[in-house]
Amino acid sequence: IFVATNSTPMPLTPGRWYLGVYAYASTNLTSYKVRVTESVTIVVELTNAIPYSTIAGTNGAFDISGNSVLYRFVITNNDSKVIFSITNATGDVDLFARLNAFPELNAFDFASVNLASIQDVLSIVTNTDWPSLNGDWYLAVYNRTNVNVTFDIMATLQTPPTALSAVISTESAVAKFASSWTVIPNMKYEISFTPDLSTPFTPLATNKASGTTLIYTDPTPVSGLRQGYYRLRLLGGD
Repeated sequence: IFVATNSTPMPLTPGRWYLGVYAYASTNLTSYKVRVTESVTIVVELTNAIPYSTIAGTNGAFDISGNSVLYRFVITNNDSKVIFSITNATGDVDLFARLNAFPELNAFDFASVNLASIQDVLSIVTNTDWPSLNGDWYLAVYNRTNVNVTFDIMATLQTPPTALSAVISTESAVAKFASSWTVIPNMKYEISFTPDLSTPFTPLATNKASGTTLIYTDPTPVSGLRQGYYRLRLLGGD
Protein backbone atom coordinates (compact mmCIF):
# COMPACT_ATOMS: atom_id res chain seq x y z
CA ILE A 1 0.00 0.00 0.00
CA PHE A 2 1.41 3.36 -1.06
CA VAL A 3 -0.20 6.51 0.33
CA ALA A 4 0.89 10.03 -0.68
CA THR A 5 -0.38 13.52 -0.01
CA ASN A 6 -2.44 13.49 -3.21
CA SER A 7 -3.61 9.87 -3.15
CA THR A 8 -7.26 9.12 -3.84
CA PRO A 9 -9.68 8.44 -2.28
CA MET A 10 -7.69 9.00 0.93
CA PRO A 11 -4.63 11.28 0.92
CA LEU A 12 -1.85 11.09 3.48
CA THR A 13 -2.68 13.38 6.42
CA PRO A 14 -1.21 13.85 9.91
CA GLY A 15 -2.65 11.61 12.59
CA ARG A 16 -2.86 7.96 13.64
CA TRP A 17 -3.30 5.40 10.88
CA TYR A 18 -4.75 1.94 11.48
CA LEU A 19 -3.90 -1.19 9.49
CA GLY A 20 -5.95 -4.37 9.34
CA VAL A 21 -4.66 -7.82 8.40
CA TYR A 22 -7.20 -10.50 7.48
CA ALA A 23 -6.44 -14.22 7.11
CA TYR A 24 -8.40 -15.98 4.37
CA ALA A 25 -7.90 -19.40 6.00
CA SER A 26 -10.48 -19.85 8.75
CA THR A 27 -8.85 -22.77 10.56
CA ASN A 28 -5.08 -22.24 10.43
CA LEU A 29 -3.07 -19.65 12.29
CA THR A 30 -1.00 -17.43 10.00
CA SER A 31 2.25 -15.71 10.93
CA TYR A 32 3.05 -12.38 9.36
CA LYS A 33 5.00 -9.15 9.73
CA VAL A 34 3.84 -5.59 9.12
CA ARG A 35 6.29 -2.89 8.09
CA VAL A 36 5.57 0.80 7.67
CA THR A 37 8.12 3.01 5.89
CA GLU A 38 7.82 6.79 5.97
CA SER A 39 9.83 8.55 3.31
CA VAL A 40 10.23 11.89 1.59
CA THR A 41 8.80 12.03 -1.93
CA ILE A 42 11.08 13.82 -4.38
CA VAL A 43 9.44 15.06 -7.59
CA VAL A 44 11.82 15.60 -10.51
CA GLU A 45 10.67 17.93 -13.30
CA LEU A 46 11.21 16.61 -16.83
CA THR A 47 11.88 18.81 -19.85
CA ASN A 48 10.52 17.93 -23.27
CA ALA A 49 12.85 15.68 -25.29
CA ILE A 50 15.72 15.93 -22.80
CA PRO A 51 16.69 12.67 -21.05
CA TYR A 52 17.24 12.69 -17.30
CA SER A 53 19.91 10.27 -16.05
CA THR A 54 19.56 8.83 -12.58
CA ILE A 55 19.88 5.75 -10.37
CA ALA A 56 17.02 3.70 -8.94
CA GLY A 57 17.41 2.19 -5.51
CA THR A 58 16.58 -1.45 -4.86
CA ASN A 59 13.14 -3.07 -4.81
CA GLY A 60 10.88 -0.08 -5.37
CA ALA A 61 10.49 3.47 -6.69
CA PHE A 62 13.28 4.93 -4.56
CA ASP A 63 16.61 6.64 -4.97
CA ILE A 64 19.79 5.21 -3.45
CA SER A 65 19.06 7.15 -0.23
CA GLY A 66 15.67 5.48 0.24
CA ASN A 67 13.55 8.49 -0.75
CA SER A 68 10.49 7.94 -2.94
CA VAL A 69 11.10 9.47 -6.37
CA LEU A 70 8.54 10.55 -8.95
CA TYR A 71 8.94 12.42 -12.22
CA ARG A 72 6.55 15.11 -13.43
CA PHE A 73 5.88 16.34 -16.95
CA VAL A 74 3.37 19.14 -17.51
CA ILE A 75 1.29 19.40 -20.71
CA THR A 76 -0.64 22.63 -21.31
CA ASN A 77 -0.85 23.16 -25.08
CA ASN A 78 -3.42 20.52 -26.07
CA ASP A 79 -0.74 18.26 -27.53
CA SER A 80 -2.13 15.13 -29.14
CA LYS A 81 0.69 12.71 -28.31
CA VAL A 82 3.30 12.19 -25.60
CA ILE A 83 5.85 9.42 -25.22
CA PHE A 84 7.43 8.46 -21.91
CA SER A 85 10.47 6.26 -22.30
CA ILE A 86 13.23 4.59 -20.30
CA THR A 87 16.51 3.88 -22.06
CA ASN A 88 19.97 2.60 -21.13
CA ALA A 89 18.63 0.73 -18.10
CA THR A 90 21.15 -1.61 -16.47
CA GLY A 91 18.44 -3.76 -14.86
CA ASP A 92 14.76 -4.63 -14.81
CA VAL A 93 12.64 -1.54 -14.11
CA ASP A 94 8.98 -0.82 -14.86
CA LEU A 95 7.37 2.49 -15.83
CA PHE A 96 4.04 3.74 -14.44
CA ALA A 97 2.22 6.94 -15.44
CA ARG A 98 -0.78 8.71 -13.97
CA LEU A 99 -2.42 12.03 -14.81
CA ASN A 100 -2.83 14.53 -11.95
CA ALA A 101 -2.08 11.94 -9.25
CA PHE A 102 0.85 9.90 -7.98
CA PRO A 103 1.04 6.46 -9.63
CA GLU A 104 1.15 3.28 -7.58
CA LEU A 105 1.59 -0.39 -8.44
CA ASN A 106 -2.17 -0.89 -8.24
CA ALA A 107 -3.29 2.63 -9.24
CA PHE A 108 -2.08 4.04 -12.55
CA ASP A 109 -3.35 5.16 -15.95
CA PHE A 110 -0.64 3.53 -18.06
CA ALA A 111 2.14 1.05 -17.35
CA SER A 112 5.01 -0.65 -19.17
CA VAL A 113 6.24 -3.78 -17.41
CA ASN A 114 8.62 -5.28 -19.96
CA LEU A 115 11.39 -7.68 -19.05
CA ALA A 116 14.87 -6.32 -18.38
CA SER A 117 16.04 -6.90 -21.97
CA ILE A 118 13.21 -4.74 -23.41
CA GLN A 119 13.14 -0.99 -22.77
CA ASP A 120 9.93 0.47 -21.34
CA VAL A 121 7.99 2.94 -23.50
CA LEU A 122 4.53 4.50 -23.09
CA SER A 123 3.05 6.10 -26.19
CA ILE A 124 -0.12 8.02 -25.25
CA VAL A 125 -2.39 9.75 -27.77
CA THR A 126 -5.69 11.58 -27.59
CA ASN A 127 -8.80 9.53 -28.37
CA THR A 128 -12.37 9.13 -27.17
CA ASP A 129 -11.17 7.86 -23.79
CA TRP A 130 -8.46 10.52 -23.50
CA PRO A 131 -9.73 13.63 -25.33
CA SER A 132 -7.08 15.77 -23.62
CA LEU A 133 -3.57 15.09 -22.31
CA ASN A 134 -3.34 18.42 -20.50
CA GLY A 135 -2.30 18.32 -16.87
CA ASP A 136 0.47 17.09 -14.62
CA TRP A 137 1.74 13.64 -15.58
CA TYR A 138 3.49 11.79 -12.78
CA LEU A 139 5.84 8.90 -13.57
CA ALA A 140 7.20 6.23 -11.25
CA VAL A 141 10.09 3.92 -12.10
CA TYR A 142 9.92 0.72 -10.09
CA ASN A 143 13.12 -1.28 -9.68
CA ARG A 144 12.34 -5.00 -9.69
CA THR A 145 15.83 -6.04 -8.61
CA ASN A 146 17.84 -6.03 -5.39
CA VAL A 147 20.66 -3.96 -6.91
CA ASN A 148 20.81 -0.30 -7.97
CA VAL A 149 19.86 0.35 -11.60
CA THR A 150 20.98 3.33 -13.70
CA PHE A 151 18.67 4.55 -16.46
CA ASP A 152 17.58 7.53 -18.55
CA ILE A 153 13.97 8.72 -18.45
CA MET A 154 12.50 11.11 -21.01
CA ALA A 155 9.18 12.70 -21.96
CA THR A 156 8.68 13.71 -25.58
CA LEU A 157 5.79 15.63 -27.13
CA GLN A 158 5.09 14.70 -30.73
CA THR A 159 3.19 16.29 -33.57
CA PRO A 160 0.99 14.14 -35.83
CA PRO A 161 2.97 12.31 -38.54
CA THR A 162 3.19 13.78 -42.00
CA ALA A 163 1.00 12.26 -44.69
CA LEU A 164 2.26 9.56 -47.01
CA SER A 165 3.67 11.11 -50.17
CA ALA A 166 5.10 9.97 -53.50
CA VAL A 167 8.72 10.71 -54.37
CA ILE A 168 10.76 10.19 -57.53
CA SER A 169 14.04 8.29 -57.40
CA THR A 170 16.71 10.48 -59.04
CA GLU A 171 18.75 7.42 -59.99
CA SER A 172 16.14 5.34 -61.77
CA ALA A 173 13.34 7.88 -62.32
CA VAL A 174 10.90 5.32 -60.88
CA ALA A 175 8.05 6.67 -58.76
CA LYS A 176 7.97 5.20 -55.24
CA PHE A 177 6.07 5.93 -52.07
CA ALA A 178 7.85 7.45 -49.09
CA SER A 179 6.63 8.25 -45.61
CA SER A 180 8.01 10.56 -42.95
CA TRP A 181 7.33 10.42 -39.21
CA THR A 182 8.42 12.44 -36.21
CA VAL A 183 10.17 9.98 -33.89
CA ILE A 184 12.34 9.63 -30.79
CA PRO A 185 16.10 9.42 -31.43
CA ASN A 186 17.77 6.07 -30.73
CA MET A 187 14.45 4.19 -30.72
CA LYS A 188 13.64 1.27 -33.00
CA TYR A 189 10.55 1.40 -35.24
CA GLU A 190 8.85 -1.21 -37.39
CA ILE A 191 7.24 -0.19 -40.69
CA SER A 192 4.55 -2.56 -41.94
CA PHE A 193 1.94 -2.66 -44.71
CA THR A 194 -1.47 -4.16 -45.40
CA PRO A 195 -3.66 -3.88 -48.53
CA ASP A 196 -6.77 -3.58 -46.34
CA LEU A 197 -7.52 -3.35 -42.62
CA SER A 198 -8.93 -6.88 -42.50
CA THR A 199 -5.54 -8.38 -43.46
CA PRO A 200 -2.73 -8.57 -40.87
CA PHE A 201 0.09 -6.09 -41.35
CA THR A 202 3.26 -7.44 -42.96
CA PRO A 203 6.55 -6.03 -41.60
CA LEU A 204 8.62 -4.25 -44.26
CA ALA A 205 11.57 -2.92 -42.27
CA THR A 206 12.90 -2.23 -38.79
CA ASN A 207 14.89 1.00 -38.49
CA LYS A 208 16.61 2.74 -35.62
CA ALA A 209 16.04 6.49 -35.60
CA SER A 210 19.22 8.55 -35.57
CA GLY A 211 17.33 11.85 -35.32
CA THR A 212 13.80 13.15 -34.81
CA THR A 213 12.61 12.24 -38.32
CA LEU A 214 12.34 8.77 -39.80
CA ILE A 215 11.84 8.41 -43.56
CA TYR A 216 11.03 5.12 -45.22
CA THR A 217 10.83 4.57 -48.97
CA ASP A 218 8.96 1.49 -50.17
CA PRO A 219 11.21 -0.26 -52.74
CA THR A 220 8.17 -1.36 -54.76
CA PRO A 221 7.44 0.99 -57.70
CA VAL A 222 4.17 2.88 -57.49
CA SER A 223 2.82 1.05 -60.52
CA GLY A 224 3.14 -2.21 -58.59
CA LEU A 225 1.49 -1.05 -55.40
CA ARG A 226 -2.11 -1.67 -54.51
CA GLN A 227 -4.14 0.65 -52.35
CA GLY A 228 -3.20 -0.04 -48.77
CA TYR A 229 -2.10 1.18 -45.35
CA TYR A 230 1.29 1.71 -43.75
CA ARG A 231 1.86 1.45 -40.00
CA LEU A 232 4.73 2.68 -37.82
CA ARG A 233 5.14 0.79 -34.54
CA LEU A 234 7.49 1.81 -31.74
CA LEU A 235 9.55 -1.19 -30.57
CA GLY A 236 11.68 0.52 -27.94
CA GLY A 237 15.38 1.06 -27.46
CA ASP A 238 18.31 -1.34 -27.58
